Amino acid sequence: MDVRALEYSGLDPVSPFDVGASASGTGTAASSGPVTTTAANELVFGAGITTGGFSTAGTNFTSRIITVPDADITQDQTVHLDGGLQRHRTGERRLGDAGRHI
Repeated sequence: MDVRALEYSGLDPVSPFDVGASASGTGTAASSGPVTTTAANELVFGAGITTGGFSTAGTNFTSRIITVPDADITQDQTVHLDGGLQRHRTGERRLGDAGRHI
């Protein structure tokens, strides 16, 4: 077991959480699926645990932590909207080898 703590500033003080998604599976790539953000400048946060090992963040995500020795990951990106709803995938997270992931 590992514990990952990240701190962010500038979030909405009244309603900082907008939407969530999760998934599990097996294979060489992992994705929590799409989320629809509802406001401008939202933080999209992703985390993954695997029996394989994450080697990099998903497309357009910044890797914040890859744990040692488990190679679990936390990653994020800021989504900028021009009004209306847009769909954003949390990205494919590449695994070092095939394994189960959540």
